[in-house]
Amino acid sequence: MALKGTLKDFGVAEILQLIAQQAKSGVLRLDNGQEEVHVCFDVGNVVRAEHVSGKEAHLLGHRLVRAGLITERVLEDALDQHVAREELREMAQLQATETLYRLFMWKSGTYEFEAGEVASEKGTIAPIRCEAILMEGFRMVDEWPLVRKKIASRRMTFERVRELPPSAAGTDGAIGPNEHRVMALVQTGRTVERLIELSRLGEFETCKALYNLIDAGHLRAIAPPREGDEERLGPGRARTLVDRALGFVLRVAVTAGMLGLFTGLVYLVRSDEAAFGARGIPVEDSAAQRLVGRAQAARIAAALELFRLDTGAYPDTLDELVASELLEAGDLSHPWNARYHYRRAEGDRFVLLPPFE
Repeated sequence: MALKGTLKDFGVAEILQLIAQQAKSGVLRLDNGQEEVHVCFDVGNVVRAEHVSGKEAHLLGHRLVRAGLITERVLEDALDQHVAREELREMAQLQATETLYRLFMWKSGTYEFEAGEVASEKGTIAPIRCEAILMEGFRMVDEWPLVRKKIASRRMTFERVRELPPSAAGTDGAIGPNEHRVMALVQTGRTVERLIELSRLGEFETCKALYNLIDAGHLRAIAPPREGDEERLGPGRARTLVDRALGFVLRVAVTAGMLGLFTGLVYLVRSDEAAFGARGIPVEDSAAQRLVGRAQAARIAAALELFRLDTGAYPDTLDELVASELLEAGDLSHPWNARYHYRRAEGDRFVLLPPFE
């Protein structure tokens, strides 16, 4: 089966579904320019999913170290001699599912499926049905925006407010085994990132458990200091679907306004040609600059507000808007001039000035 193309035309969910429906065996290679993932199939079921970038954070051995199952020294030796086989299998399964679920947040990239037999390896994961992957992946995409309202940073810590009841199920339907496991790991100064590593539940399930514990009044979240770049949570650390929709609406609205502005300018140029020849309105005309600058400044201001809604504070520099995909690099320069001047002010305020004012 020849299956090759871009994710803009054919999404990850559709690709997985097609391979599963046809019960194919082989390797699916996905690349978004920053990460490359290989997903191995055996008769339509996933039997392996791994990053091939070589990044330390994606290696099973270092995941075992961070979970406290082995030490760095032991990592140099054969894993199956020092880690219980069931624990090794559990961590391999967790790494594979985490890799698969993050694919659902990829919006661009390429894919290629090469049919063929897939050799089994010792310690590989139990086969996963694609239907289960799809259901869980879509659930996580839907629930992440709600979870991230309370768990917004990997550097957050927590304060115990009220202990959980001894019952495994608790008194609240939202309090279950995952919440009990995470609550037992909460300590003063222990970050979300460390809790994810120690719980061995995965990023989403750990954060959802923390969300439920906060919502039920058992924990109080402590925001991290502003210094440095906060590592955002969520698959791909992407903005929520709501933020993307707001950004799209604002982009369309501002673009439409600018198109109307330029249409008016073109009309003035053409209507004046009879009286002033073919010169029209020169590009350095200050009135045109001010009109275009106001529309562009409104767009930057809207992006700043979206950033604050998403992170809780305005960015330190406008470049953070580009990194967050709220704007493009060219949006930060005034037409016919240099970059906008920006700085954070006291409280929930900012200063944004065009370069010529």
